[in-house]
Amino acid sequence: MDWGVSSDQRNTGGIKSYPHIGYAVNKTMSSLNSLTAVVSASTPSGGAWESTFDIWAGNNAHEIMVWLNYTGTPDGCGNVQPISANWTPTGCAIPLQKDVRLSGGIWNVYVGNNGSNAVYSFLRTTKTDHTTMDVLPFMRYLQKRSYFNDVVIGEVQYGFEITSSPGGLRFGSRNFAVTAD
Repeated sequence: MDWGVSSDQRNTGGIKSYPHIGYAVNKTMSSLNSLTAVVSASTPSGGAWESTFDIWAGNNAHEIMVWLNYTGTPDGCGNVQPISANWTPTGCAIPLQKDVRLSGGIWNVYVGNNGSNAVYSFLRTTKTDHTTMDVLPFMRYLQKRSYFNDVVIGEVQYGFEITSSPGGLRFGSRNFAVTAD
């Protein structure tokens, strides 16, 4: 699926919009051999935002975010930051674990709560706008650490969490697809 958005958000902090597209999975983790997500995006050089696969599980009790590209740093600092239970004195999110190898990438993992649900953020240490990856290993990583059991994966989304985009910035998504096998 191809789509895009032009966004003009003032730089006042906090996520202003989350344009996205989703694919309903509605299967337990154990019933899947793979959960492949594909996207090719175009993102601006300015502003404050992240492009992410957003996986909802356990009747939306768990949000698993797979950050592909973003304007902050993989170390949890900068103008966009993951939700985290722990922070440095200088205001950076502290990862649960660094340099985790999953689905062909290296990720820093953050765990926190947004007040409505648990949030697990995997920040790719080498940013990309183009990927084909199995997102099921992210779910299994969390399951092995007892964050949840054999949950139902409700929906896999791809979108842009936009904090600021002054003057109007364009975001685009091409070839988004999800295959649940």
